[in-house]
Amino acid sequence: MFDEVYKEYGKGYYVPLTQGYSVAVPVTVGCSWDQYLYCDLNHENKFKFLGLQVITNKLEALKNYYSIRRRPVEKVVLVRGNPFCLDTKILIEIISLIKVHFPHVKNISSFARVDDILRKSKGELLEF
Repeated sequence: MFDEVYKEYGKGYYVPLTQGYSVAVPVTVGCSWDQYLYCDLNHENKFKFLGLQVITNKLEALKNYYSIRRRPVEKVVLVRGNPFCLDTKILIEIISLIKVHFPHVKNISSFARVDDILRKSKGELLEF
């Protein structure tokens, strides 16, 4: 199941230690910046948004996998190189999809660059 959900990332994908107990939801591949000299996490992949249908399919597979746990999923992280750069409407839709598949979720986090956060208006940030 994990091979299928995370296939775009090759042999592995990075999740920060603080997000180790979160369900990692693939949203993008590669990095929107892709100019780091020291980072080797995304060099193999050109940045792209996976699309809402692909994300929905991955959420369904993750929901089925995690449904056997005694505790409901409460933490989710949107993964790979900077999903926060996406349009706010798309991010809101992804959040809605997550809440449908994991109704007990209390925390949704994301990789983000400071300039992408600053590009969003205060109103957009409050929508999250």
